[in-house]
Amino acid sequence: MGHTLLAVDTLPPYGAGRWRVLRGLMSRTNELVDWRRANHKLLAGVRSFRPDLVWVDKGLLIRPWVLQRVRGLYPLVSLVHYSPDDMMNPFNQSKLYLASIPVYHLHVTTKSYNVKELKEIGARHVMFVDNAFDESVHFPRELSSAEMAEYKCCVGFVGGFEAERFATMQYLARNGVDVVFRCPDWSHFKRRYEVTKGLTVIERWYVEDDYAKVVSATKVNLGFLRKCNRDRQTQRSVEIPACGGFMLAERTNEHLGLFKEGEEAEFFDSGNELLQKARFYLENPNARESVAQHGYQRCLQSGYGNQCRLRMIIEEIP
Repeated sequence: MGHTLLAVDTLPPYGAGRWRVLRGLMSRTNELVDWRRANHKLLAGVRSFRPDLVWVDKGLLIRPWVLQRVRGLYPLVSLVHYSPDDMMNPFNQSKLYLASIPVYHLHVTTKSYNVKELKEIGARHVMFVDNAFDESVHFPRELSSAEMAEYKCCVGFVGGFEAERFATMQYLARNGVDVVFRCPDWSHFKRRYEVTKGLTVIERWYVEDDYAKVVSATKVNLGFLRKCNRDRQTQRSVEIPACGGFMLAERTNEHLGLFKEGEEAEFFDSGNELLQKARFYLENPNARESVAQHGYQRCLQSGYGNQCRLRMIIEEIP
């Protein structure tokens, strides 16, 4: 977009699996460890880089005094906090984040209900934006025969385990629908849950190109919401149509605002409705492809990509 960037990594220097375990332990005390010395690097970067904007993605590790110091050094700098998660969920909070809320000039959230809640706990300005897809990653793919053999499936879902969504996929499988659940954290749950015939679980992270290829090779892509985050939409909600995939997602007002039901995406409220629609679109490829194509066009025409979303946010900065 023409901006010059300096990035500071705040993730721990080891695998995502170990981070989830440690994050769960630390959440009990709401204390986090700055493994990569992100606060030090942020201050050093500000002094050398002299930015117009400091953008913090889910700043659980960033200390409020560091943000105050940035504002003291450069009074015209804008501080923006962005999170794709429900920041009222205690698991998504930290003492440092809560103390930093009043310091930011703008909080950006993809959770519409967080707007009022963040203001009530001290946020100065809050902006809601719908989720976005990455234009450089999420687009329709032409797959080789080997890739189709690896990724193709009738009904599929890519995402973390939750008991409710697993039960729904089990329900589809018990009713004769073949389902593939690509679940990165399956090893933590497989001893407690029996897999029904017709449901295949693959434990693997699918990101970037692999994720886009999976969506492209799946006839019906399921769109589940994370209940602990009170989701009404997720990044998957726009990534699937942006990849040219057919999406069958949980029905919410926000989903209905993003896509026309039956024309650009499909939605369900119950297991029975999900089953009936999955069967219909598996048996009617022309209808399925028409919905997928119109959903893809909606993503482009309505500006659901990262760049359009970012332009909106930058224009909103006080």
